[in-house]
Amino acid sequence: MFVYILCVALVNFVIGMIFLSSVSLSNPFSTYLWILQFSLVNYGISSILFSLMSFHIKKNEYKHDMPFKEMVLKTISNIHNLALISFVGYVLIYTIFFSPIYFISMASFTISEYRGFDTINEGFKQLFRRRKFFVYTVPYIVAGLFIVAVFVFSLRYIPEIDAVNYPFILSTAIAAQWIFHSIALRKTVEEYINWGLKICVFCGSQVPIEARYCGSCGNRLRS
Repeated sequence: MFVYILCVALVNFVIGMIFLSSVSLSNPFSTYLWILQFSLVNYGISSILFSLMSFHIKKNEYKHDMPFKEMVLKTISNIHNLALISFVGYVLIYTIFFSPIYFISMASFTISEYRGFDTINEGFKQLFRRRKFFVYTVPYIVAGLFIVAVFVFSLRYIPEIDAVNYPFILSTAIAAQWIFHSIALRKTVEEYINWGLKICVFCGSQVPIEARYCGSCGNRLRS
């Protein structure tokens, strides 16, 4: 698990170094908005790693024999589903209130094997059915945003920091933010598995995660 979190942090550090190398610190508000904008790239790439991380948790919790190659193939073959989850997650994450949707949708994709908008649909249903998801995600989202904001608005008051060093420092803050995201994902996926129920996207009934058909409406679930 530590390896996945480390990879997520390193990848986002590199993304930060690439996108922040030409950004001016003269206006901290503009810098912060720029970071929020290119975060779409962070979510797109990190979702691939988060998918692998979620499959790893699933493997350990269910004691499944799932080789790493199979995890990679499942992730790559569903890159379009991850792109959807990434984009919706990117939009909702800054609302704070709906920020857990990104992590729940990732669990819905990897654990219950929902696809497309069904992952988002179940994410909303799970969020209001299991309030614990707020506790497991919102504090980490707020902490991550706070760390980045503190770094952005404090660097301009440190005269010793030159144009060469500030991308490194801000990228470190972004990496720390994604460590918090990784913790939120781990807690969300574990809670999702421990609860043991997914929600039928057709009628809203709770059914076992492994169920292929809804016992209430009879519709086939995408699993």
